[in-house]
Parts: sequence; structure tokens; C-alpha cells
Amino acid sequence: MKRKWLLATFITVFTLTGCSISIGEQASSTNSSQNVPSNSQDATQNSGEDRQQAPNAIDSTQSGSDEVGQTKTVGDLTITINSVRESTGNDTSQTKNEKYVILDATVTNNGDNPIGLYGDNVVLEDQNGRRVEAQYSPYGVTEVNYVTTTIPARTKITRGVFVFDTFASSTYILTIRQGDSSATWNIQP
Repeated sequence: MKRKWLLATFITVFTLTGCSISIGEQASSTNSSQNVPSNSQDATQNSGEDRQQAPNAIDSTQSGSDEVGQTKTVGDLTITINSVRESTGNDTSQTKNEKYVILDATVTNNGDNPIGLYGDNVVLEDQNGRRVEAQYSPYGVTEVNYVTTTIPARTKITRGVFVFDTFASSTYILTIRQGDSSATWNIQP
């Protein structure tokens, strides 16, 4: 019984903090003469080693959208949505709604202060008007999650994600806000 409790606690801690196992994807970032703060996930996950598929890897499919690749400015941030993928979760991380929508993005903080993008600043709305906030990464997603990372001043992170536990939809509208500024992307998984 004690082992089960310890295992459940371990899994919960990793799931809630956004920590995860390698799933065979490499992540990279470039920081302009600054390091990502110690309270955030490591934004430099490059290694020359091949990684093997983990047993609890997120089962996902990648797809495109009308505005994938478009760069927009939101306050001091420059954001490019690089790709869109969907996931049904895995044995450890099940969706509460219908699926995970994972947006791979490049984010540059052009300002002089660190910036945190929190869930209520990053919202995905489906075609029926249902809105969900960005959340912690499910177990098995290894890229830097912008919701759990503070982006240092004058820093570019070239590989990170926004994760949404959402409903099935043929189109979504992503809205990102910083202060009085906002930008939207039309997303078609």
C-alpha cells in the first residue's frame, strides 16, 4: 500500500509540475546572453543522442492550419505558431474534455523585463464558443511549456508549447494577451 501511495504521489508531482519523460523529440532554444531562470523548465534540451519512445508517450497526430507559421506581436512578445498537433492522452494523462491540442511556438521577449504567459492570457476557443485556458503539459510532452516558464528579457525560445485540454472542433481561435495588447490565430488541426 505504501508503494502505491509513493508511486501515485510521484506521478502527480511530475504531472502537475510539467516534468515529463523523453518521447523521442528534441527541443532547442536560443537565449540571447541570458539563461532561463531556475524556476522554469530547461529550455535547452538539445542532445546529440537518439531518444527512444517512452512507454507513456503521448499519442498524437500532427496537422496544419491556416495561420501556422505566422508571426504576430503581442506587447513585448513576438510569437510564431510553428505547428499544431492533437493528442488523446496516454495511460498517465487522460483528457478531461475530448483531446489535447498542442501548439508548438517560438516566443521572443523583446522587452526589458521577464514575462510569464499564464493560462488566462492564452485561450483557445472552439467553433461552438467553448473557451479553455492553456495548461500544464500532460505527462509525455517534453517541450518547454510557456505556461510554466517565465521568459527572460531579450530572450528567444525557439521550441515550446501551449497545451489545451479541449473539445473536438474543426477550427479554433487562439488568443494571446499581454497587458492591453492581444493577437489571434485561426487554428485548423
